[in-house]
Amino acid sequence: MARLQIDSLEELSGLGKVLVVGIGGGGDSLGALAVLYRLRSLGVAAVLGNAVWERFVIDPFPGPVPVEQLVGAEVLGRGAALVGPGSFVNRYGIKIVPQIVVASEILGERTLFLDLSKGERGFAEALEAASERLGIGAIVGVDVGGDVLAKGCEENLWSPLADSIALSALHRIKIPSILVVLGPGADGELKPGKVLERIAEISGKGGLIEVCGLSRKELTALEKHLERFASEASKVPFKALRGLGEKM
Repeated sequence: MARLQIDSLEELSGLGKVLVVGIGGGGDSLGALAVLYRLRSLGVAAVLGNAVWERFVIDPFPGPVPVEQLVGAEVLGRGAALVGPGSFVNRYGIKIVPQIVVASEILGERTLFLDLSKGERGFAEALEAASERLGIGAIVGVDVGGDVLAKGCEENLWSPLADSIALSALHRIKIPSILVVLGPGADGELKPGKVLERIAEISGKGGLIEVCGLSRKELTALEKHLERFASEASKVPFKALRGLGEKM
C-alpha cells in the first residue's frame, strides 16, 4: 500500500479525483456514500464505488457478483464497470439490483462496480484499471464496523473475507490509499472496544489521520434514502446522530 502523506481528510482535495470504495460488500455502499458526502463537503472531487457482494435478501445466490453478469454498464477493465440508474445484474436468470446501483440513482451519476469474485489479484487489477480510466489519484477504502482491522482470530468475527480481499488488494497496488472505519462495532462482529484497541495500535505507529463523525449534512442528504439499503450496520451512525431511542 502506497501510504498517503496527509494530516487531515481535507488534504485529499489536493490529490485530484479520489475513489471512495465500500470494501465490505453491498451494504457498505451506504457507508461509503456517507463518506463521499463528507469528502465532497471538504472540497474533495470524489467518485463512489463498491465491492459487490450482496446479502441474501437481495441476491439469493451465494458469493460475490461477477462483472460478466452486469447489464447496462460500461466495463472499464477486468472486474470494474461503471453502473448507472437502470443498470442491473442478470443473476442466473434473476434480475438483481446491487446497492451500488441504488447509490447511483441517489447521486444521479454513475458509480463504480468492483468485482470480488476474481480474488485479491483480480480486485487489485480492477482498482488499477478503474483508476487509470477515471483519473484517480487516491483511494479511500470504507469499512462499516471495523472488522477490516481484525487479526483473524477474534471471537464473533463472522464475515472477514470481502474485507481481507479488498485490504490485500489495496496493499498490492501502487495507488496511494487510506482506510476509513465507519461506526466501530456497528456490524455486530468485533466489539467497539476491540476496534478501538486496533485503532490505538495503528495510531501508536503513526497511522491514524483523523477521528470524526457524521454531521447533519450527511444525515439531511441521506436520511430519506436509508430504507433503500439492506444494511443495519451502515444505518447505525445515522441512528446515533438522531438519538439511539428514536426510530428511523
